[in-house]
Amino acid sequence: MLLTACWRDASSSLTVRMPDPRTLAVTDSLQGLTGPQRDSLHHMSEGDEFIPVAWLVALENPATGKLFLDDVERFGMLRDPADPYGLPIGLSASEPRDVGELAGKMVGFSCAVCHTGHLTYRGTPFLIEGGSGTVDAEGFERELMAAMDSLKHPSRFAAWLTRVREVRASGDTGLKAQLPSFDEFAKLFPKLKARLASFGAVRDLLEHTERTPSGYGRIDAFGTGRNLLFPDSKVPLTAPVRYPVTYDAYRHTWLHWDANTNSIIERNIGQAIAAGAIVDPVTKHSSLLPMNHYALEELSARIVPPRWPVAIFGAIDTVLAAEGRALYQQQCVACHALRAGTDTERDTLISYKDVGTDPQRATSAAIPLKGGGLYPVVAGEFLRVVKDTAFRQSGIDAAQQAKLEGNRARSEWRVTQSYAARPLTAIWSHPPFLHNGSVPTLHDLLLPPSQRPATFTLGHHEFDPVKVGLAATGPMRGPPFTFDTGLTGNSNAGHLWGTTLSDAQRKALLEYLKTL
Repeated sequence: MLLTACWRDASSSLTVRMPDPRTLAVTDSLQGLTGPQRDSLHHMSEGDEFIPVAWLVALENPATGKLFLDDVERFGMLRDPADPYGLPIGLSASEPRDVGELAGKMVGFSCAVCHTGHLTYRGTPFLIEGGSGTVDAEGFERELMAAMDSLKHPSRFAAWLTRVREVRASGDTGLKAQLPSFDEFAKLFPKLKARLASFGAVRDLLEHTERTPSGYGRIDAFGTGRNLLFPDSKVPLTAPVRYPVTYDAYRHTWLHWDANTNSIIERNIGQAIAAGAIVDPVTKHSSLLPMNHYALEELSARIVPPRWPVAIFGAIDTVLAAEGRALYQQQCVACHALRAGTDTERDTLISYKDVGTDPQRATSAAIPLKGGGLYPVVAGEFLRVVKDTAFRQSGIDAAQQAKLEGNRARSEWRVTQSYAARPLTAIWSHPPFLHNGSVPTLHDLLLPPSQRPATFTLGHHEFDPVKVGLAATGPMRGPPFTFDTGLTGNSNAGHLWGTTLSDAQRKALLEYLKTL
């Protein structure tokens, strides 16, 4: 049982809870990481910082009257009982770069928020380090902005300030920054609200743009970025894609579902900016932490892809899997070549027209900006300047830069109008499937599109070891979200390989896919 230290706020009847840092064990398998390495992966800052830790811990959800960090599962986030601040996996706490001493440690996103998978089976949880996360980032940002906006009401503000004082008195040196007076707070609050400006801009954009709801584990990052940076070239936000796995990303020459860049660090810088890192539009100075980005990539490269957990899901039928291996060679290997040892994985690109899956991600990137230019290419030029400036800010010399970028110093951003077909390493561990998450199980993916589920429910993590994917029902961890394949960007069509197999052949191929 998680032991907690508690402080009672008499004015609001809320109890601020801070976990005991001695509590460990958030996963059954470290997948090649040590415990400290895993904790660093879960919480290391990328340089995005949007709210002081004490402020967030004491913040109230105005819709429910509970603390904001209570029930983080509603966002698809995962609790981490080992975190000393009570932050879920994927949120970091670090010293700010330019907000000022009164703010104390600041919360930001870390890569694990989107790239830690989670499955359950009959009450037993199973974490996948570097897996495909289920966070509803849009929902988190919207609720956070609503909670901050609620502080405009004097009674809510007074109750919140009392809780902040209790958190700051909790005994943790990282939260002992002096509580501001009301006058000091009045000066500090607008500066910290500016930290959330990007969240507010995203919220406003979502409310006034034609879009397909992303739900759990997806986001239309490129459409959102384009519309924020180039409002005169807006596109509908109808191309949400799943968060991909990261444990083998270092093997790929090209990244993202459409293989649009070869630069890991520029990709990560773009993600950090979207998550709250600050960039001066004139000087390009930023709060980014390039050495942390490198450390996180090094940790990700250490992750061993998960193996089928026999103790949880049951044993694999090796005879049937051997039959499935032959079918894999016939049906799958031409696109999804198996990885050999430490080899770099081959990048196989297939035109969206040929694969037949939802085209929105591939085609929207090819819509020119007003005045010319393609958004991924133009965004890449901006990220390159921000990266070089961050290197200078952090005193990273040419030799260190070469180490950070490896063989990717000549970065490139492009539009492919294709999708990358990757090796199916541990494919069983990250449902739902296809780039837009439109098919709940591998069994369904091996059926003709007309026989695949037209809708299914997200909000739970229950695994189906027979169909290999998300179960039709399970204990809900968050509000139910109906995935409707009839909406733009959600098509479950295409990928016809394996769809003519007999029932016996399909079963054999599924058994083999469990072994990858």
